[in-house]
Amino acid sequence: MSYEPGDTETRGDVAVLASLTECGGTTRIVFDDVTRLPMVDGAAWTHRALFTVAEYATGDLDRLALSRDDFARIGENIVTRLLALAGRLRDGA
Repeated sequence: MSYEPGDTETRGDVAVLASLTECGGTTRIVFDDVTRLPMVDGAAWTHRALFTVAEYATGDLDRLALSRDDFARIGENIVTRLLALAGRLRDGA
């Protein structure tokens, strides 16, 4: 699947936004739910809710020295939340 600038048809109306916040010797990865605003270009999003926050040692994160479990947890959080926002998360998951 190729990406064309301005192509908004490939995105859903809800998403998970990930951002970094440095707090001393730790860095927080913050996941927020966002909703696409109904605009002509479709590129504007608005905050919906805080989903979760995970803290890691800044040096470890900068060197990508997190454990496989930590990286798996980050990915699992994103996919699980996207499925929940899309109404596709099944009971017992």
